[in-house]
Order: sequence, then structure tokens, then C-alpha cells
Amino acid sequence: MRRLGAFYRRLLGLVRRRRLEQDLDDELAFHLAMREADHREAGLSPDSAHVAARRQFGSVTLLKEQAREAWTFPSFESWWQDLRFAVRFLRRAPGFTVVTILTLVLGIGANAAIFQLLDAVRLRTLAVDHPDQLVEVHAADMTRGRMGHFSGRRPAVTYPLWEQIRDRQRVFSGVFAWGATPLNVGTGGRAHYVQGLWVSGGFFSVLGLHPAAGRLLLPADDQVGCGLSAVVISDAFWQAEYGRDARVIGKALRINDHPVDIVGVAPAGFDGVEIGRTFDVAVPVCAQPNLESDTGQLHDRGWWWLAVMGRLKPGVTIHEASAQLESMSAESFAATAPLAFLPDVRQAYLATKLRAFPAQTGVSTGLREEYSTPLWVLFGMTGFVLVIACATSATSCSSAQPCVSEKWRCGWLSAPHTDALSVNCSSKARCWRLGERPSEPESPWY
Repeated sequence: MRRLGAFYRRLLGLVRRRRLEQDLDDELAFHLAMREADHREAGLSPDSAHVAARRQFGSVTLLKEQAREAWTFPSFESWWQDLRFAVRFLRRAPGFTVVTILTLVLGIGANAAIFQLLDAVRLRTLAVDHPDQLVEVHAADMTRGRMGHFSGRRPAVTYPLWEQIRDRQRVFSGVFAWGATPLNVGTGGRAHYVQGLWVSGGFFSVLGLHPAAGRLLLPADDQVGCGLSAVVISDAFWQAEYGRDARVIGKALRINDHPVDIVGVAPAGFDGVEIGRTFDVAVPVCAQPNLESDTGQLHDRGWWWLAVMGRLKPGVTIHEASAQLESMSAESFAATAPLAFLPDVRQAYLATKLRAFPAQTGVSTGLREEYSTPLWVLFGMTGFVLVIACATSATSCSSAQPCVSEKWRCGWLSAPHTDALSVNCSSKARCWRLGERPSEPESPWY
């Protein structure tokens, strides 16, 4: 309660500043007058009594500072005085002010721009629920044991291998597969290509997403032989093609000359799990044979076109997940080995080990690997430029002409017993605040 009362009194001191200052001046003047009267009664002349009273009483300004510290916030007072002095200083040197501001703006602006790029490429997590629990599943060595056809931007597994991972894993609360593909869609009487996304039934639920309209795809929508039952469009596609019309739910969207019902819209801000890429239409994986009947890649053991991600169960670490994935790798690859593989290729395929990799910031198909290191180097260089800009501004401040005049004023206003040579530009605001005007002007100290 005592601390709370002291805080309340200090808060009132900020509001009632003028009244408290006036009361303080009146009280100090009263005590000085009483001491002068005592010295005059002792036989001193009025001038001598005034000097003796001031000498005995001490520094009036110092006493004022001590009183202010009792009923205000000293750190706030010091900051406010420094801010006022900085404003006066900058107003007296407009040219210096413009140069300093431009220097700092360029330095800070360059750092902000580079950091935004670095954040988008390397640091920013996915806009999903608990992204720190997401991992990507693929072979520990992506350069060995894989032969056949490769399509999409991240061909990590085949569909048969995805089925093995989905059915055998025990460390994820949910897993999903996805793959990128261009789709020819027809909207508003025109046909054009958009960014398509093959997704398994658990794609949206594992990511913890909620629809902006309608519903999202469910595991029931991704069953073998599903046909063309449902698609989900992105929020950006909904805005661009339908103007956010809620009546779009249930309408047919022509994809590769096949009508497919739109069942929902993905939430705003979700662009997929791939860095630097967005999607327009999400289609169940099981619909691939109907939309691309000429490929037949759904059950092809040598067609690599999907990527796999999962959400760790509570308490399971990424190392424990990798250990379980490695233990099931032999059976998974043995069950999906293509019959057309040559013996040496088959041996390398069967020796492949699955592993879990962090995916809270999404996955990258070359963008992160290509630009991450140059962006870090560029960010370090712009940071060094900002340090140089700050140092240059500080040096210019200490050597600027307005500072010299403030030194003279600060020294001229210093108390008679103050060492004027100890006053410098860095203490100008404090000197102005503590300075006590002498009875007669002294000669400049510089």
C-alpha cells in the first residue's frame, strides 16, 4: 500500500506540475528570506546577508531537483528534458536535421526491406494452427534409390509409398499428402490455367484450418474411385473470380473440361505449405485419374509426384518420429518396389530410410536454398550500414555548430562552483536543468 500511495503521489505530480513548482518556489523563497533576516539582525548589510544566506542555504536548483525526485518520476523527467533539448537542437540546425533524418531513414528502410524478404523466405511460420508441430517426411537421401517419372515441384514419394506411410506411422496425430499441378479451369465463359493442388483428405484438418465459406475437404472426399465430387478454392481465387459471392458454394467449376462442385473456400491468408507459391484450387488426390486420365500415376510405383507432411503427437519429438519412420522403412519400400527396377537400383531403393524434417516454416522447392544465404549476408551488410549511419549522425551532432553555442550557454548558466570544463554536449539537457544562474554573468569559459 505504501508503494501504491507513492506511485499515486508521483502520478499526481505530473498532472499538478505547475502548482507544485509554484509551492516549491514559494517555500524556498520563504526559507531564504528567513535566513537573510537572521543575518541582517546579526549586523550584516543587506547584500552581505543575501550572499551569506545563499552560501548557507546551498544550491537552490539542487534542492529543487531533490524535491522533484520525491514527487515525480526522475527517469521520465530526464527523458522529457533530453527530448525537449533534442527538438530545440534540431530546430536550430535544419540542414543537419534533414541530412541526419535521411541517413537514418535510408539505413532503417534498407534493413526493414531486407528483413521482410528474409522473413518471407526463411523465418515466417505457416499461417496454421501450431506450426511448430509440423514435419515433412521424405527419404534421408533424396539422390539415391529413386528412379522413374517425376512430376510436380516436390516429388518426394509415390502414391503407393504415401499409403504405406499413412497406414504404418504411429508418431503423428495426422498426416497428409499434397502435390502441385497446373489446372485448366473455366470461369465466366473463359478458360485459363491456375495453380492447382492435389491434397489428401486430411490436408486441411491436420493443418487446423477452418473454411471461409462452405466446408473443406475431408477424408471421405479422398477415397479411391471418388470421381469428381468436390474441390476447394482459395480465398484469393474466390475474390478474383467470384467477387466473394457466397452463392459460389455448390456451383460447378470446369477443370480440364470436367465439371466439379465447389464445396468450400480456404481461409484468408492461407496460401499453401510451399514458400513463395500459392494455390487457386485444391483437388482430392483420388480425382487424379479422372482429371488426368492419360497418365495413370495414382497407382504407379515409379511415379513420384507427392510430398508428405505430418503433425507430431503431443510429447513426441522429431528425433523419435525419425526413429519410428526408419524402423518402418524396410517394409514400406519392400511393399512398393517397382518390378522394373534393375537389381542395383532395387537394392538402393530398399535401403532407403525415411526421416522427419522440421516444416514449421513451410517447404521450399529451391527458393530457400538459393536465396537464404545471400539474404543473410545482405541483411548483415545493411545492418552494418545502419551502424555506420548512426555513428555518423552522432559524430556530426558532437561537432555541429549549434552544439558549441549550447556549450557556452550551459557553461554561462552553471553554478559559480561548477567545473564548467566538465560540461559537454551529452549532458546539455541535465546542465540546463541543474544550472543555476549566478548573480552576475561570468565570462565565457571556453
